Amino acid sequence: AVLCTADGTTPTVNSPICSSPITLTSTTTIKAIAVATGFNNSAVASGTYTIQAGTASGAYVVAVTAKSGSISQSTHVNVTVQ
Repeated sequence: AVLCTADGTTPTVNSPICSSPITLTSTTTIKAIAVATGFNNSAVASGTYTIQAGTASGAYVVAVTAKSGSISQSTHVNVTVQ
């Protein structure tokens, strides 16, 4: 599972699962980890998304999607900005 935070704090095993898009209306730091039973937690992946006034109308939506299946020693998390 991919667990994430959008408040700048480091995610833990108690953080919510990133299963739906995150709506951004201001500059936000998203941090995520991958966890699976029997494996070490991944390193923290982090991205800061800067929302500049006057560049677009409405909010940006960030979707975090992880590959399905088994988690190996190295797991990549893709972040798509729509």
